[in-house]
Amino acid sequence: VKYVVDGPCVDSVSILALWNYDASVLSAQTQAQILQTVNDAANANLIILDAVLGGLKRDSNNDIVSAIALQVIMSLHVMDGKDDELMAFEKDVFMAKCNEAVVQHSSSYNMYCNSFRSYSDESDRAIEADQSLMMFAMLIMIAYVAFVLKRKDMVESKMLLGLLIVVNVGLSLGVAFGICGFLGLPFTQMSMM
Repeated sequence: VKYVVDGPCVDSVSILALWNYDASVLSAQTQAQILQTVNDAANANLIILDAVLGGLKRDSNNDIVSAIALQVIMSLHVMDGKDDELMAFEKDVFMAKCNEAVVQHSSSYNMYCNSFRSYSDESDRAIEADQSLMMFAMLIMIAYVAFVLKRKDMVESKMLLGLLIVVNVGLSLGVAFGICGFLGLPFTQMSMM
């Protein structure tokens, strides 16, 4: 099933597709009719039930009689590299609707919302917290190189060599970031690692 909502294309993977995502059709059926539809779809390999249902219970004929979990997967696809627009759409529309449904149905069943943005935001926070630690570690390494290569006699001292090695590494990183920027690769928190 595909929807287009304000630009991004939305693919949905759910057992609800068996009823064309029509709540009136689904609510008009009895539990026996719903189970028959699900089992017919499973037997015809129209849907992979393990991907959308959890805690399946089957009878002696291997027909499904109940499930304790339902998963609905929504995938957004944006053309032309509009990642920022996609992330805003995911946060402002999808997560808002999902959280609204959580509040609305919290007395009936447990419902959880999860999105790529959740992972992305948490990853960015974790990496950002580690950046100061990484900078501190680099400063310690520079100080160690300078201390180890230093001699009392300035003529034989290799401290300048150590400093030039560090400068060389920095320039190499600058060139690498420049090439990546020229090629249009995204610059993220992970790039600094």
